[in-house]
Amino acid sequence: MNSSKMFMFLLIIFFFKRVVLAQSEMTSWNYHLESENGVGATESIILKILNPSQFKNIDYLLGKTIRKNIELEEIDIYKNKNFKSTISAKMVSKLFYDVSFDTIIVYDTNTYKKIVKKRTHQQPKYPTVESMYQFTQNWSIDAQSQQLQNSILDISVFQSSKEKEPLFCFINEKKTRLPLNDPSIVWAASISSFSDLKNTDLKKKIFSKKHLQKNKIVSIQKDKILTKSTMLELLEAPIDTIVTFEPDIIDNGTETYVKRANWKPEHISTFLIVQNIYFNIETNSFYSKVLAIAPTVKNTKGSPKYRKPLFWIVYDEIFLPPLKRE
Repeated sequence: MNSSKMFMFLLIIFFFKRVVLAQSEMTSWNYHLESENGVGATESIILKILNPSQFKNIDYLLGKTIRKNIELEEIDIYKNKNFKSTISAKMVSKLFYDVSFDTIIVYDTNTYKKIVKKRTHQQPKYPTVESMYQFTQNWSIDAQSQQLQNSILDISVFQSSKEKEPLFCFINEKKTRLPLNDPSIVWAASISSFSDLKNTDLKKKIFSKKHLQKNKIVSIQKDKILTKSTMLELLEAPIDTIVTFEPDIIDNGTETYVKRANWKPEHISTFLIVQNIYFNIETNSFYSKVLAIAPTVKNTKGSPKYRKPLFWIVYDEIFLPPLKRE
């Protein structure tokens, strides 16, 4: 290949990468995956637990599975997200337990000699109900299917949301997406979380005509498919919202909408995202499938402050009950 062709080839690659990267976004969001009731802003519903007989207790099955495979040296773990300094096998036990010692002094009843005994106490650090998983995910819209998708690049595990430094990190190996009934999927959960997408080009893709026509737009109650005009009314109306409530009865709120005709995708920053997250025991890796997303608006006036989902953009029919078209 001559120099001019090589230059053109590199130029094409450069612009291709710029376009692709401009329409994707990297996030580091936190998920609490050990509690079925959810902790903090994440709601977690356990979809699947296979082979529970290998564990004395199915509580914290995900964490126990990861911990077991770390102890078997089947997962390489690192001190931080630089992924340069690995944690040695000798140090692994310190990741999972806080160890303390105390001394008890007793006397022999026959000889009256002093006997010193030492006791060891182990307090679990991981997994617990407070365990937090931080996923680095790359979000994009697939050009052909027009679905929002993400790839999980790496995982940082924290003892709790209060900690600034992770217990350990590991790289998520690339793999082929598997169906839920595959025997190598030991654990799966449906995760609902309010999350920010800041990339303007990605949001423009989400609200593009092509994307909205390709996927179902459904009411937030999931009881009917919405027309384009209804969807636009929802988007344009509640950007500036004043909400008043009867005491402790949020469902009886009275809403006054201030219309904003010049609505743009930039006005929406937070989405309610529902995704199924799976753990494959054969490859010790996670992957995610997005089921649906809902743009939200935030009530900043009055009390209580809350985020209001407007409608669902649905990517998988499993998310929906039987529908009626509006």
